[in-house]
Amino acid sequence: MINRRAFIGGAAGALAGGVMATAGHAESGEASRPINVLIIMADQHTGNCTGYAGHPYVKTPNMDALAKDGVVFNHAYCAYPTCTASRCSMLTGLWPHAHGCNLNVGAPETNPDRGLGPDTVMPESVLFAQGYATKHRGRWHAGDQKRHACYQAPDGYRYLVDWYAWLKEKLPAGALDAPPSDRGLFGHPLYMTEEAKAAQDLFHEKGWTPAQDITAIGRTAVPYEYQEDTWVVEDCLALLDTYGDTPFMITCSMNPPHAYWAAPDPFYSMYDPKEIELPPNQARPPYYKGSMGVRFFDALGEAGVKEYLRCYYALVSQVDHQVGRLVNKLKEMGQYDNTLIIYISDHGDMNGAHRHLMKAVTPAMYEEICHVPLIMTCPKLLPRGKRVETMVNGVDLMPTILDYTGQAVPKEVQGDSLRPYIEGEDDPDRAAYTEGTHPTAAFVGRRMRTREWRLYWNYQNWSTRGERFERYTPTELFHIADDPGEEHNLAGDPKYGAVLKQLDDRLRQHLRDTGDPWLDQLPKLAV
Repeated sequence: MINRRAFIGGAAGALAGGVMATAGHAESGEASRPINVLIIMADQHTGNCTGYAGHPYVKTPNMDALAKDGVVFNHAYCAYPTCTASRCSMLTGLWPHAHGCNLNVGAPETNPDRGLGPDTVMPESVLFAQGYATKHRGRWHAGDQKRHACYQAPDGYRYLVDWYAWLKEKLPAGALDAPPSDRGLFGHPLYMTEEAKAAQDLFHEKGWTPAQDITAIGRTAVPYEYQEDTWVVEDCLALLDTYGDTPFMITCSMNPPHAYWAAPDPFYSMYDPKEIELPPNQARPPYYKGSMGVRFFDALGEAGVKEYLRCYYALVSQVDHQVGRLVNKLKEMGQYDNTLIIYISDHGDMNGAHRHLMKAVTPAMYEEICHVPLIMTCPKLLPRGKRVETMVNGVDLMPTILDYTGQAVPKEVQGDSLRPYIEGEDDPDRAAYTEGTHPTAAFVGRRMRTREWRLYWNYQNWSTRGERFERYTPTELFHIADDPGEEHNLAGDPKYGAVLKQLDDRLRQHLRDTGDPWLDQLPKLAV
C-alpha cells in the first residue's frame, strides 16, 4: 500500500518544481485579474434532489439559475459516501485508499495521525503560494486546519465552537417568543410530529443514537437568521468584502441537508408532507436488514419518512437560498464573471429509496448516496447551459481547479481535469468509481458505474465475542439503462455472466492502476 505521508511529501516536492508561475486569467492574452474560485459545498445533498435535475418537489431556483449559466455534470459521483474520505479525495485528487483518510475525523481534530498532513498538496496550497487569499469556512472534516498554512488558520476561526458561542449569545434559552415544546435542539424548541417523536423515543430506548442525534426531525424554533449555515455564509460574505483586488479561493461548506433534520420557516412551510410520495424504488434486499438506515426508516413508518423528506427538502431549499446570497455578492463586487463557482456535495442521502434513510450507514452503495450534484459556472471561461454526460469522479475536482487557474497538476494526482468534457468532448466509456474501506477490514466495498451498468461487491470481517467471521454480501449487478432504481440484481443470472466478467475485469484493472491494496486480498467474483 502507498505510504500516505511519503506520497504526499513526494507530491509536494514535485509541485515545487512544476507549478506554473502565473495563475489562469479570465481572458486569454490579457493582463487581467486571475480567476477566483468559490466552492459552495453541502453535506449529504443527493444528486437528483434539485429543480434543474427534474426533482418533482424540491425548489432550488438559485441552483437552477447557476446551472443555466454554467455547466451541469449529470453523472458526478463521490469517491466514498462519507464526509471525511470524500472531502479528502476532492482536496487531494487521490482515491481514499491512497490518501488514507477512511474514517470521519472530528471538528476540531487534534490527533496528528488523523486527517490530512501538513504537506498535503491541495488547490488552496498551490494558489496560496501564488498570492491568492485562501480560506475555508464551515465544515472541513479533514483534520486540524491549523496544520495548513494556506487556510491562514491563525485568524482564530474555530467553526462549531464559535457558532455555539455566537448562538448562545444571540439566542439564550428562553429568548425566543415561541410556544413550549417537549423536544428541543440547542436549548430551543423543536416541533416534531408524533411519528418522529415515536422513532426518536425508540432509538433512545434501544441506545441506537450516535453522538449526533440523527432522530431530530421537525421544525426548529431557531430562526433562519441564526442557523449555522447562515453564520458560515455571513463570514464568507465578510471575507469577500476584505479582498479588493486580491484573487481568492474560498470554500463555503454548509452542514445542511445533513442531520439534524431541523428546518426553520419559511423553508419548513414550503413543503406539505401530504403531497410528498416516497421514491418508487422500494425493493430492499434482506442482507441490508438491521442497518441504521433501515431501522430508522422502519421506526418512522411512511408518515414519518414523509416528514423526514419534508425537512430534508426544506434544508436543500435553505442551502439554495444561501447560494443565491453568495452569487449576488459576487455580482455586486463585479467578480461573478471572473469567478469559477463550484457547487457540490460530499455524498448523497438515501431519501427513502430501498426503504433506507441517510448515508453510508450500511454496506449499500446505491445511486442515491453515491451520486452528487455538481455545477461549475464562470461566464468568462465556461459555456452556458451545458450538460456533461461523461461520468466524473470526486478525485477530478482538484485537477480541474488547478487547470482552470493555470497551475500544473502534480503527476501523482489520480483524478483528471474535467476541462475536455466542459469544452465539448464526450467519453461514453468513462466510468465512475466509489469505494469504502474500514481500516480494520470490518468493511471493504468497491463500486463501478458506467452509463449502462453498475457493479458492486463488498466484504466484511467482523469480530464478535472474540471470534472473527467473514461475510460477502451478494455481488450486485444492475442494468441502469433498464433499471434506474437498482431493484433487479442480475449478478446471479447466467445470461449476464459475460457482462459481469467484463465489468469485473475492468473494475479490477482500475484497482490495479490506482494501487488499491485490496485487489489481491479479495477473491474473484463468481461468474
